[in-house]
Amino acid sequence: MKFPFRRRKSSPKTKSEGGAGPMGVSGVKARIQLRLLSQLKWEANAPKKVKGDKSEKGVVQLSQPAVAKALWPDLDTLQGCTDFLKSSGLNTRALEHAARMVDHFKSSYQMGDSSLPDEFRIQAWKGTLRRIAKTLVDQLLASNPRLESSCAVNQENMSQLRSACETWVLGSVHEKIICACKQMFGQSDKILDDNLVRLDKVDPIVLGVRSEFKEFVLGEALLQFRMISRGRTPLEKAICLRKTINCIIEGILSVISSCSGTAAEKDGLLPCTDDLLSFMLLLMARSRVKNLQANACYMYNFLSLQLEDEQGGELAYHVTNFVAACNYLISGEVEKLVATIPTLSNLETTPASVKSLSPKCRRDRVAKFF
Repeated sequence: MKFPFRRRKSSPKTKSEGGAGPMGVSGVKARIQLRLLSQLKWEANAPKKVKGDKSEKGVVQLSQPAVAKALWPDLDTLQGCTDFLKSSGLNTRALEHAARMVDHFKSSYQMGDSSLPDEFRIQAWKGTLRRIAKTLVDQLLASNPRLESSCAVNQENMSQLRSACETWVLGSVHEKIICACKQMFGQSDKILDDNLVRLDKVDPIVLGVRSEFKEFVLGEALLQFRMISRGRTPLEKAICLRKTINCIIEGILSVISSCSGTAAEKDGLLPCTDDLLSFMLLLMARSRVKNLQANACYMYNFLSLQLEDEQGGELAYHVTNFVAACNYLISGEVEKLVATIPTLSNLETTPASVKSLSPKCRRDRVAKFF
């Protein structure tokens, strides 16, 4: 599905985020590039031309590449990955050895207060978990000839195997890692929760939600976002983010399609990146999900253990923007915003300086941090 998003004429302001900590998001701009992302999705899902299939007279179409058969139907969830790894008795010894390594990790690593900086501790945990996952992959390939043959002839299957092993390892140490993240971000999550409670009481227009969408009900997006705390692996949590964004986009486009007016007027309602950012902030305020900073850290640092480029891919893209949104919500910028915006019950006493702001200026005040 392709979404035509318009681009702002004015150049967005940027501001570096200092002291980003273990998330490593210094200078990250949380301006979600939906137009490019939608184009990539459309190109990836576009039907391929097949040789000999002449949809138009005289036009010979290109051959379609063979599609790799998935190793298992459901490798996006911890349960699915566990079922896959336990589906063959040839995998038993490798899993038992990996389980012993996981138990050693959970018993030997101290997750409490430490003199080491948080980012060093996280890198040490990642290094150990990466070795456990790699050992599991190597032993599975060595003990299961059928699996080894499938992965040898298809790189996609090899990637699926690595991802399944990472998911299983991370699911096994979830409580250990997420509790450590909660300790690291306990104070900042408390500040973030307080700010979100205050933002939930303000007029959505002040957050940058345009008046045309003021009555937009988040509905399904709220249900999806609240599932983020239930996921035990970074992959499950990141998929919740992706589904949340898709629900917001579909809801906005549904509102636009139901509006009366000319095509040009509807085109003027098409959301840009700032609009989606404003909805995301409103969603975070309405959802009342706790430990957002801890979840952001967990996803950002552990989404991919095998790949060095952790910023690649659609899921990592959503996670990076979510991290930046969390950092914005505990910044001095949002404190100034909350101090000057009116609540729905206090619109009559709105300061003149706030009333005079156009919807675009309000969105820019929220977006300029990024």
